[in-house]
Amino acid sequence: MVSGGFLFGGMGLHVLAMFLIGMVVGRRGYLHDPSRHLGFFRRLLAIGLVVGIPLNIVVLAGYDLRATIAPSPGSVGVQAAIFIGGPALAATYVSGFIVRMQDPVWKRRLHAVFGGVGRTALSNYLFQSMVGTLIFYSYGFEGWRRSFVDALPFINRPDVVRNLGLNLGQEIYTPDDITLANPPDDDRPYAGWLFLGVSFHSRTATRLDVIEFNFGLIGPYSLAEETQSFVHKIFGADRPRGWDHQLKTEPGFLATYERRWRARAWAFGDNFGADFIPHAGVSAGNVAIHGNAGGTVRYGFRLPTDFGANPSRRPSDASLHVGEDGRKGRFGAHVFAGVDGRYVARDIFLDGNTFRDSRSVERKPWVAEFNGGVAMACRDLQVTYAVVYVTRQFETQDRENLFGSLSVTMPF
Repeated sequence: MVSGGFLFGGMGLHVLAMFLIGMVVGRRGYLHDPSRHLGFFRRLLAIGLVVGIPLNIVVLAGYDLRATIAPSPGSVGVQAAIFIGGPALAATYVSGFIVRMQDPVWKRRLHAVFGGVGRTALSNYLFQSMVGTLIFYSYGFEGWRRSFVDALPFINRPDVVRNLGLNLGQEIYTPDDITLANPPDDDRPYAGWLFLGVSFHSRTATRLDVIEFNFGLIGPYSLAEETQSFVHKIFGADRPRGWDHQLKTEPGFLATYERRWRARAWAFGDNFGADFIPHAGVSAGNVAIHGNAGGTVRYGFRLPTDFGANPSRRPSDASLHVGEDGRKGRFGAHVFAGVDGRYVARDIFLDGNTFRDSRSVERKPWVAEFNGGVAMACRDLQVTYAVVYVTRQFETQDRENLFGSLSVTMPF
């Protein structure tokens, strides 16, 4: 007997959606002859990796909110992460197996491990039950998730406000002359990174700690070529012709820790003020390894009591109010100027692929960045425009980088 709550509630609709997706996959013959649909399964693998892993980390971090009786943004977000992240990760498993099975070497390896299990329905059922419950139930992965979040450094101090953030991003890198079909070897290579990230924030009135994990794909599956070509076509710009020489496909991972302080604050009357916000951080992963430090000075009308934001560096969502001081919901504007220096031990977009041969240039270890701009806020909406100057990042670079950055943020 199926209860009405299950059938018409979120879980029933979720099961029905999975059933319909499976029916479409079966009717189109994707599993009947997988070798004819390898492009589809590779795209599915890329999407599953970028979406599934970060959303399941969100589920691990906020799993207790799922059972909240009164709906809240947190509980709704966790439920959405369960409904989307679970199937996305399942798609990663399935498509990964299918793609690997097309390689004779991997086919022999996988058959050696799983061949005996799948010979009977009973052995297959028992294997899936044991592995599934060990990973996903209370004596398995669910039991580990609290230890994982609690073990993160710096963000679990008492008497702090905690936030969970999600970000979806795409980074595109090209040489100076994109009209060349074969760009010179001494210019930065074509590269793209499509990623989804989850960040953990711990903040007081004067200090913010952020730990962020970004997962994604580098190479053709980042869709950087398609994005740039589409935008250039809309604006009538030169069509990029050298994407055949981009970095090869590689999973991308980057873990970042950063601390910011509201070190000094000055008030000039009731509505004007200034502050100084230094920062320091470190990032590690196959995408990049670097340490950085710097600071930002701000001055303006109804200056927000947040930690500012650097227009060209993650974590990008540090503009979180730390308390109610009468400024929220009212118009405010301020100017800012910042500097950041970093030592770079690795940058995949300059050094090339980690395990495969690809184009690369000689990276400069020390890089400085200067930025300045204006921000305006009204109610929960903030618009920020900045001009960013970055010193040369590789030895054969002709000139420094100068670019503009426009961001629109709204917390919820």
